[in-house]
Amino acid sequence: MEKKLKYEILIKKALFYPLHACPEKEIVYRDEHRYNYAKFYERLQKLASGLEGMGIKDAKIGFIDWNSYQYLEGMFAIPMMGSVIHYINIRLAPQEIVYTINYVKDDYIVLGKDFVPLAERIAAHVPSVKGWIVTEEVETKLKPCYYYEDIIKSGSKYEFPEFDENKTACIYFTSGTTGLPKAVYFSHRNVIMQCIINGLALSLNPSPARLSSADVVMHIPPFFHGMGWTFPYLATMFGMKQVLPGRYEPKMMLELIKREKVNFAAGVPVFLRMLIDSPESPQYAEYLKGLKFVCDGEHPPRILFERAKKMGVEMIEAFGMSEGVGFTFSVLKDHMLDWPWEKQVEFLNKAGLPAPFVEVKIVDESGKPVPRDFKTMGEILIRSPGLTEGYWMNEEKTRESWTADGWFKTGDLGIWDKEGYILILDRAKDVIKSGGEWISSVRLEDIILTHPAVNEVAVIGVRSEKWSERPIAVVTLKPGAEAKEEGIREFLMKNYVETGKIPKWWLPDRIFIVKEIPRTSVGKINKRVIREQYKELVLP
Repeated sequence: MEKKLKYEILIKKALFYPLHACPEKEIVYRDEHRYNYAKFYERLQKLASGLEGMGIKDAKIGFIDWNSYQYLEGMFAIPMMGSVIHYINIRLAPQEIVYTINYVKDDYIVLGKDFVPLAERIAAHVPSVKGWIVTEEVETKLKPCYYYEDIIKSGSKYEFPEFDENKTACIYFTSGTTGLPKAVYFSHRNVIMQCIINGLALSLNPSPARLSSADVVMHIPPFFHGMGWTFPYLATMFGMKQVLPGRYEPKMMLELIKREKVNFAAGVPVFLRMLIDSPESPQYAEYLKGLKFVCDGEHPPRILFERAKKMGVEMIEAFGMSEGVGFTFSVLKDHMLDWPWEKQVEFLNKAGLPAPFVEVKIVDESGKPVPRDFKTMGEILIRSPGLTEGYWMNEEKTRESWTADGWFKTGDLGIWDKEGYILILDRAKDVIKSGGEWISSVRLEDIILTHPAVNEVAVIGVRSEKWSERPIAVVTLKPGAEAKEEGIREFLMKNYVETGKIPKWWLPDRIFIVKEIPRTSVGKINKRVIREQYKELVLP
């Protein structure tokens, strides 16, 4: 028989290092469950064995839960046994969740106890689902219903198989900011290559958020959002202590940071604000000092960097998408390490440098690369071994989103600086074209956030009879703060227009002060909903 010499890059191989080097390292779930990598692997074996004992093999298995230890086990055991895990977005509306389950045709659904009522509501509308697996024993009408721990108890030692590294490992859906959510899928090779990319990018450079096996990571990005940005796989590959917060409760998360000595996390800006703005945060100030935070999902405003720095939180910006979770990172170059922080933050607050193995170019409308002059804007294109290879069962959308020679069209508009750092100015669909000239909504949002009373802001374009499109701003105020539209306008005139930082015609024609700004399922500001709210507004 011919020897098989090819080394398949599979998710199970991310476990080789921690099981050999640090099997005693801990995985902690809230204040409820604590075990080490050795016990973790035993449970992976029993879960896979138990599922196969039920006749579940080569299946598509959906997961609905907070970031729990059972979810972490499913992230590994399900693809390692050759099945596909579907990360179901719990923030979608029930009808959208039904859509995603039916689109994938999930065979079984694993769910946390908090989501049993949701499952009971949708069960009649998802005919492909053969059974429901609940992580804890609860009263339920779901049939047939199995209990997760019973499956673990029924399992035994299990040898995870070898197979082609291009086998699909997982599926999840984009957050649907431009219509129905789209399904992206990743092979075992994609997942591990993305971990390698992110791990190299965060550990190569001595940046403020440098990552090592000695760090303690708390998983803040929801697992349904880009596999938790691949940090569960990456942290396991590095042999890091992992902390799972479950349901997002600032008090619990701050307590975990204190008790478990968490010093590394990632998330969209709203999650960092949630931690530092919590009424309890002053009690945990000494434990937040030294926390390293990678911010992605949307461009964080400079004021967030400054507030984090005052609390001793070190943060960097990164750029990724649902289609590929990690393209660029704002790590510092060697010659920048001795700069004062006020100079460093000019680079830390950009999308950053392309990570190893990631090819990036910025092109104009004709497809020609733009110069690195920090002013010529173009669309960011990506090639990377961590990218999805397309949209699940949607060839038309896949063709639209890739160039003929294999570059993924991100839909993000950006500029290069001379150092090679990228600054994202806008989504192509969000940039405002007024009188034939471009206005960056992201740049406008950054400067409006410097007003002392403004808490959050979203800038969109609305119809204009004269200029085709004009910007408006929707803002929320900080608790107890007061401000009016004209006062915010005067602040922008004095601090930005009169100082020559922006042209006067960039100023929003209207500034609406609201109680709440709509967000997507993953915590990003939802401009699609805001546009719908103001679609009847027509400016002169």
